Amino acid sequence: MVVGRTDLRKKNRGQEIGASRAFIHPRYYGNGYDAGVLKLSRPVKGIKPIKLATAKQNDLEKPGHILRAAGWGVRKQRPDILPKRMRDVSIPVVSDSRAKRAYQSQGLKYLPSLQVAAGKKGNGACFGDSGGPLFDSGSRTQVGITSHGAGGCGQARYPAVYTEVNNAQIGKWILRVAKR
Repeated sequence: MVVGRTDLRKKNRGQEIGASRAFIHPRYYGNGYDAGVLKLSRPVKGIKPIKLATAKQNDLEKPGHILRAAGWGVRKQRPDILPKRMRDVSIPVVSDSRAKRAYQSQGLKYLPSLQVAAGKKGNGACFGDSGGPLFDSGSRTQVGITSHGAGGCGQARYPAVYTEVNNAQIGKWILRVAKR
């Protein structure tokens, strides 16, 4: 795994660190518990970690609140054109009721207690962004983990869905396995 590299065209190669163990949430099976942790073989140097949101930080999920998503996914619905650099985008949180309606119209589930939705037309997660962070840049707090979407990349009718890290069954599990 490479940590700290954001552009494949630049000389900064980042830190190559092996993963000694992988953990997948025990309740993961397409039911909202879309979380995993890689235990690194040695500590990362020179990069300040961000915090995980807690149950007391529901204000970060208020509809309209601007969060940032980052990832190595494609920019358009063309999975054959891979990016040369990591990208990030500022996107608004979408209300649980709007996200639930949008996904139900496609026969899909949206679980408000386990998921948060964010995006706007033309901006959002796309193929290859899964596992990346959804975070509040001001407080340096991670709110979600990119999970999935429907209807294409950055479609206003179908915001991207992120696993909510402030759900106790997810956040506490992440912290517990990270200490192993």
